[in-house]
Amino acid sequence: MKQRDKTIADLSGNTCILDRSLLALILFCCLGTPTMAKDTASSHVILNAVYDADCEARGGKLVVVHNNHPSQDIEAQLERYFMNVRQGGRSVVRLNAGDAPQPLGCSRVLVDRAEQHWKLVKAVYLN
Repeated sequence: MKQRDKTIADLSGNTCILDRSLLALILFCCLGTPTMAKDTASSHVILNAVYDADCEARGGKLVVVHNNHPSQDIEAQLERYFMNVRQGGRSVVRLNAGDAPQPLGCSRVLVDRAEQHWKLVKAVYLN
């Protein structure tokens, strides 16, 4: 018997030998992980690029953020990147359930049509 094998008593009182990695796999499959069953606020924060005449003139789209959860409000923290460089500070927005998307800005700006984008850093339920 290898040292990493472990003897485990089953419900009938018999003993069986299980490899620890096999045991871990069985437990994972049966129990899952806490995050698998957990509904996270970040999964309901949606960033989209939509048509906007002003942004279209610059060759871009309007970036909007919204909450698609049917009943819970969310506070989201976003970081803005300009020309792939993170800009200082974070935007904190309250996203109420059922509200219209909130505009963040154009995906391209006037300066050399440089690109900008936003990334979700953190989201929490408010109620």
